[in-house]
Amino acid sequence: MSNDSAVVLVHGLFSSPNTWNSLTSLLDQDAEVSAKCDVLKFAYQSPPWNWRPLKRIPDFNTIADSLSTFLEVECGPYRRIVLISHSQGGLVIQRFLARMISQGRGLELAKIRRIVLLACPNNGSEFFLLLRRSARFWRHPQERDLRPLSDAVIEAQRSVLQGVVYADSVGVNRCPIPFAVYAGESDNIVTPASANSVFPRVGALPGDHTSILKAESTTHRTFTTLKANLLLALNERPPDLLRFENRRHPRDRARGQVGDGSGSPLMKVVTKTTEGGVSRSQEIEIFDKEATDLWIRSHRMPPVINPEQDDVE
Repeated sequence: MSNDSAVVLVHGLFSSPNTWNSLTSLLDQDAEVSAKCDVLKFAYQSPPWNWRPLKRIPDFNTIADSLSTFLEVECGPYRRIVLISHSQGGLVIQRFLARMISQGRGLELAKIRRIVLLACPNNGSEFFLLLRRSARFWRHPQERDLRPLSDAVIEAQRSVLQGVVYADSVGVNRCPIPFAVYAGESDNIVTPASANSVFPRVGALPGDHTSILKAESTTHRTFTTLKANLLLALNERPPDLLRFENRRHPRDRARGQVGDGSGSPLMKVVTKTTEGGVSRSQEIEIFDKEATDLWIRSHRMPPVINPEQDDVE
């Protein structure tokens, strides 16, 4: 670990971490990026078939849990994390987020500052769909979730949209994280309509489903786009700790007392980001004591002082 930030790369179906080699080479050569973050590759098993009865091909839930363990162990020391995926890897990230939220672990997502999806089949892939369905001799647990209108994928996406993309605060069941979603201009495996799906911030990059990753120079648009997203996430100012406010939030009057029992937030933070020349501030209120401690530890900040107990911060 040479930096306090990391970018984690997640590959797709029938692939491996080697699919990122051309991009990681450029990232390592870029002084501005390499001075700010380490590049890590998350690997999982995705063979076309399995002939060994003592082994199984993992499904999305198992891979998502493996990603959770990777981020907890391998990325534990890092203060900021950016996730970048290709193809099926984007669905793995969404399944991971949905499972974290459903388990009440939203606060643990606070270190993830941005997620970039490249050619992700958010609405499934119809490529050779008839052949895939008719191949009775071939049953692949990952391929099933790549079919259009997969119930599990739709449910995970719904959870991510509500608890991450459009979340307005950090809590046990939510954590706002910006998404940047890109389709391949000539991709016929994952069409732009599927890649963009219902996400609010979308775009397109040169290449088909495979060549979108084959950046040959630092001027290639895939590289410049990824670098821009990385710097946006890593250059933002750490959240400002604000003082306790002795008031009860309207939401808590409806749902009862939380946190310290008064219904007031235990901590408030303000995040400030600049994108496209526009500055945006977001105020986040945290009501849970354990969540407050986790936020402070993850950002290496001094504890907030309750002004009712002491007038000095």
